[in-house]
Amino acid sequence: QLSLAWALKNPNVSTVILGATKVEQLEDNFKALEIYKKIDDKVLEEIEKILDNKPKPAPTYNRERASFMARIARSRVTWTLVDYIAKMFERLPQELLNFITSEISIKDVKSLSQTSKHLHSSTLQTLWAYVVIPAWSKNDTYGISIDGFPLDRLVFTRSISLRFVTESDKRACPHSRRLQTCQRVKDEEIVDERGSFENFSEVILSLLKKCEKGQLTSFSWDLGTCIPTPILGINGIFTREQSTISTLKLTTYLFCQRYNSRERKIDLSSFHHLLNISWRGPSSDNLKVLATALKNNKSHLETLEIDLVDWPHLRKALGYRNDDERVRRMRARDYVNKMILGLDTHSPHITFPYLHTLVLGHVPLTATLVQSINFEILRSLTILSYPQWYDFVLTIAQRRTPLKLKKLELQESWPKNDAATDEFEDGDPTEVLLEYFQGLEELYLDQTGDMLSKYTWETVCHHSSTLKRFVNHSRFYDEELEVWTDLPDTMINERDKKRWWDDPTSSPLYDLDLDFIGL
Repeated sequence: QLSLAWALKNPNVSTVILGATKVEQLEDNFKALEIYKKIDDKVLEEIEKILDNKPKPAPTYNRERASFMARIARSRVTWTLVDYIAKMFERLPQELLNFITSEISIKDVKSLSQTSKHLHSSTLQTLWAYVVIPAWSKNDTYGISIDGFPLDRLVFTRSISLRFVTESDKRACPHSRRLQTCQRVKDEEIVDERGSFENFSEVILSLLKKCEKGQLTSFSWDLGTCIPTPILGINGIFTREQSTISTLKLTTYLFCQRYNSRERKIDLSSFHHLLNISWRGPSSDNLKVLATALKNNKSHLETLEIDLVDWPHLRKALGYRNDDERVRRMRARDYVNKMILGLDTHSPHITFPYLHTLVLGHVPLTATLVQSINFEILRSLTILSYPQWYDFVLTIAQRRTPLKLKKLELQESWPKNDAATDEFEDGDPTEVLLEYFQGLEELYLDQTGDMLSKYTWETVCHHSSTLKRFVNHSRFYDEELEVWTDLPDTMINERDKKRWWDDPTSSPLYDLDLDFIGL
């Protein structure tokens, strides 16, 4: 890949023919095309120095003599192309080697690390920078798999993620299981032991204790369970030792019956350097914890993802029966704005000045939130299923808020408005938003109701000069069966279907120059 990139960059090379007989070689060619764009004069000079000092040609000798010599002297080494490539990489400065390993896949880095001891030690930091600890669940048992894990490699780790790695694993909090287990090694055999929530956390604690103070920059708890207090509690190991992390991602279990249990109390007040916060499935007693984290980091926060999963469940736990009911003179819809996001509902102003990615799932949306975000900085917006989502969208257009979004994902909820029958004065909210600005590169749209695709696609063409990825999904909610169903006609009427079949250029999608489309 590096050689091809050098040839493409070299001004003395007039023609480069990229041939391939295997899929892997095609991948190398494409990667080379990406790498050469980043090669500056300094890098080019280093490469040429290496090429000027290339090793001697591989020795050739009679096959019979070689066989004879191999029998009498096993110490002879036959140099191969792999050896030469390895030697070339060994001559690279560490900075250039780091640049190359950052541009290729972890699989390729691992292959490179196996070619020599020098490259093995030189790539350890890259190979072990991001570590995923797999969880498992089977037949009402639950545990963390660390058997055979090389704990000494954690010294190179900057990011730890705990998650399920297979689709078959069931996600549920160990509190809700009759049996909880943790795996351990005993007499060279793996045994399952019944235990409590503490046993489950001990396995994770044994890993985190191997990390030096301030070593990690990212932590992800994607298990969909309560987080043990010894890990992320007020005096938890992560709270004490890794409070300088910049990324924190949590997926917890809001339906756990151990409400207000001491063993699931967590605390985020010590984290003041977070640039990226993600929390999916917070329980009602977690909301104040989330509010504290946002308060301490809102001035520099760059990415925020909040998915309440089941707002009616949380609303009930907070003492509300519906969104408009007031408790202590506060509506349920305003609870998230004021108590979690810390917004001033009477005098709203920009609260998150550097936020470039915002993901809100099942979160009550109001006009106040629009005024708290710097939309000139925001580049990615995702709104997932909330009944009043249209208030948020229409407010953006009505206030003439400047938008520079590159990615937009909308998952409409059912029904589109509270009455489910009234028409919007300004038109369909999605169309209003898409027509309001230009420049989208990615659009993911999950629609409900009876909006014809023709009108949606015509609106999408407003971004035809920049749009590269477009996904459009049309669904309908069957209130009698209480299930979602796909619309097989993709909301295309027979008249348009026939016209587009006879003349494909008449379809609104014809004007789009996309890299990917999903309908």
